[in-house]
Amino acid sequence: MFVVFHVDLHKNRIVLEKPDFSVKIEALVTEQISGSDLPPSNLKAEIVQKYLEGFQLADSCSKGKVAVLIDADYYHSIVLGGIKHLKGQLVATETIFGWCLIGRDSDVRDVSVSLNIIIEEDLISGLIKKFWELESLGIVENEFSDPTNDSVLQKFESEIEYKNSRYRVKLPWKSDKKYILSDNKKVAERRFEKLRRREVVRNDRSSSKFRVVFDASSHDVGEASLNDCLHIGPNLYPDIFDLLLRFRLYPIAFTADIKQAFLQIEVNEKDRDVSRFLFTDDPTDWSKSPQIYRFTRVLFGVNSSPFMLAATIKHHLRKYQGIYPETSEFLNNCIYVDDIIEGHQNTEDVYRTSTECTHIFREAGMTLHKWQTNSEELQTLWVKEDMVSGDSSHFVQPSDLPFKVLGVSWNKREDSLYFVVQNLVTFLSGRVNSRRCPLQAIGRIFDPVGFLGPFVLRVKLLMQEIWKLSLDWDDDLPECLSLAWNKWCNEVPGLGELSISRYFFSNMFDVGITEIELHCFSDASQKAYATVAYLRILFNDERIRTVFVASKTRVAPLKKLTLPRLELMGALLSARLSYRIIKALNLNLVCRFWTDSQITLFWIKGTANKFKPFIKNRTEEIVQLASSEDWYFCPGKSNPSDLDSRGVGVFELRDNPVWFQGPEWLELTSEYWPM
Repeated sequence: MFVVFHVDLHKNRIVLEKPDFSVKIEALVTEQISGSDLPPSNLKAEIVQKYLEGFQLADSCSKGKVAVLIDADYYHSIVLGGIKHLKGQLVATETIFGWCLIGRDSDVRDVSVSLNIIIEEDLISGLIKKFWELESLGIVENEFSDPTNDSVLQKFESEIEYKNSRYRVKLPWKSDKKYILSDNKKVAERRFEKLRRREVVRNDRSSSKFRVVFDASSHDVGEASLNDCLHIGPNLYPDIFDLLLRFRLYPIAFTADIKQAFLQIEVNEKDRDVSRFLFTDDPTDWSKSPQIYRFTRVLFGVNSSPFMLAATIKHHLRKYQGIYPETSEFLNNCIYVDDIIEGHQNTEDVYRTSTECTHIFREAGMTLHKWQTNSEELQTLWVKEDMVSGDSSHFVQPSDLPFKVLGVSWNKREDSLYFVVQNLVTFLSGRVNSRRCPLQAIGRIFDPVGFLGPFVLRVKLLMQEIWKLSLDWDDDLPECLSLAWNKWCNEVPGLGELSISRYFFSNMFDVGITEIELHCFSDASQKAYATVAYLRILFNDERIRTVFVASKTRVAPLKKLTLPRLELMGALLSARLSYRIIKALNLNLVCRFWTDSQITLFWIKGTANKFKPFIKNRTEEIVQLASSEDWYFCPGKSNPSDLDSRGVGVFELRDNPVWFQGPEWLELTSEYWPM
């Protein structure tokens, strides 16, 4: 007989500390993990005396409640790597708390104990349901990083070498885990056999349609993988959202790619044996035994490779701070893995920067290629000067064909950003009206600045309705949801008609700018809350231009909130978005915030301590990010965030200039504003 429990959970962060170690974990907190106690150890005393004398055990092995259940994601942050094989299947593993016993002695008696909670949803369903709730609560939690990041970076800097015009690095091993790697050749042979039956082809790539990816997470049963034994390292890359906003700041934009970036960095001789792989010279003759090779370079597929690439580049750039100060500074802030994304005010500055970039990376043994720009003059200059060895592959696409910048399509001739729908349309053409398909569709929409927000919200709302029904992944959707799902799918091809100008200031920058303002609008419905931001640019000739910057939408939590509280959540989202935009653009912006909720304005402009905790916590954060004096009322009919909080069809979005430019009165002088 199964008993169904409804478990109330909340999210928290806890720190597991010992004198020399500290591990922070993110946990779900509930009143009870298990209905049963952990039984006392039934390990025979002679085994403890024979094998474990002098070892400090992590647990007293006495009966007790389960206090913390640690997710497997944190397992390798706790395990130090020492292993001692005892008797039978019994193994002692060294952890930060002491030695833990895993497995069983063949002589011990069986003990039956229940350690599970049976719940209604399967694991995936429950986690995704929790995701909707946690995403919508609106409280910012301070991000924490791996406490080992600083030491990992310092060790990397002390060990990096420059030899024969190329950098050589050591893998960032966790403690002594390098020495616990077992032989996984049998696993590699099984996977090698499967390669002749299946390969991955990327038809959307202009080059490298076949990509070799080495799986450093591969391991035999019960053994550690290479990725388990390596620190991922700190994230040294700028945020994609910030890069895309800065990409819209300048009239002349350009991008470049570091050719085979990972493979330009050598791995220290002592670390090369862990990158052995099987290879055949003749893929048509599988009767021959494969040969064994090893890589001498940093690999795509190793979890620490992005860190090693970024740390190497930043180390190299420090050499050029005195020679090319402007270029080295801009490179520090505009590289995402192997992509360079930036712009300048004129062709001359871009050309100078691009030639300096080429020289800087050449000295690191790296080649820049696939140069792209919206300026035909600049592209002609690049070809004329042969700065990329005259290889036509460096200019792989005419300016009227799509080119992706960090996943967002860029039409260089029109200098606009848009969404390529073909892959999504192809996927949806074979869709099944089940719970699984809408989630897969959402995963195929990459919209980091929220340009498609009102349309994407509809499928997010659909997903929330599906969660409420607790359907299995492949169950058919009920008719009402199936109709909504198919209607959304049929509108997807229309996304190809939506675009926004890449350059914030259009072609009027030469006129001169008097002032730049940031206007953020927020709104809420019973289903969602949202914010959308615009730049309002005042030119010297008194013309005014308004342009879409970004939007964010959140589905309302499953636990019903009143509409005023949801409006406050929208205002909080607005304040957070403005903070991110100001930080990314680094402009002297005058900020104004608009809401059509008078009670939200009352809360923001009031005394936070007088309100209940829900209101108090959110208003305090709002006024920390945005002064209460900068908040104003606007009528709901002219609030563009209304579209983002209720969801609209693709054609309504396409034909609505308010979404792309803000309300009409925003292009007028302030005496016409509804303040």
